[in-house]
Amino acid sequence: MTTIKPEKRQEYESRRMTKKVSFNIQTEFELIQFTERVDFSKWVKEKIRHELELEKIKK
Repeated sequence: MTTIKPEKRQEYESRRMTKKVSFNIQTEFELIQFTERVDFSKWVKEKIRHELELEKIKK
């Protein structure tokens, strides 16, 4: 296993931004289950890219 030097990790993290999503565990349990079955970050990015493409088409 490779270890990443702390300064490299810090550099990597400085180029990233995290967005938080909240779910109501009582009323949105299906959504929570879905997020656990997919690579959530990748899935969200794909959806955003798709929406951006749709916006381009509409213009």
